Amino acid sequence: LMPPYYPTYLHPLLFLRGVCTELYFSPLHYLLAFTLEPSDHTAVQEQPLALDCRVEGIPPVSITWRKNGLPMADSEGSFTLANGSLYLAHFQKLKDDGSSDEAEYDCMARNRFGLVVSRKARIQAASKRGE
Repeated sequence: LMPPYYPTYLHPLLFLRGVCTELYFSPLHYLLAFTLEPSDHTAVQEQPLALDCRVEGIPPVSITWRKNGLPMADSEGSFTLANGSLYLAHFQKLKDDGSSDEAEYDCMARNRFGLVVSRKARIQAASKRGE
């Protein structure tokens, strides 16, 4: 079933064993395209943060997030949700290991027909009062 908001096109009539069949399809089912890309955010220290990434395409579609151009692996502190969004459990400007969640993030979506890369979302830490 196609959602009612997708444009529908009528393919020229097909003849199978003498039976005339109409084939309806949505062009979105044949593409790999973003319906929602990540956007810039100002994040609050130790608070959760979610970055959106929604894709339409022929399944299976896999989504991979990158931080400053490098692929991210799921961990206890950050992981990809079922809807494709990236969830950071506790945003940290400076971690114990010297790394930071303050960065540029993008998501890559891939299916058997291709790969698309989202816009980069810049995530900055909120300034504390007096800074």
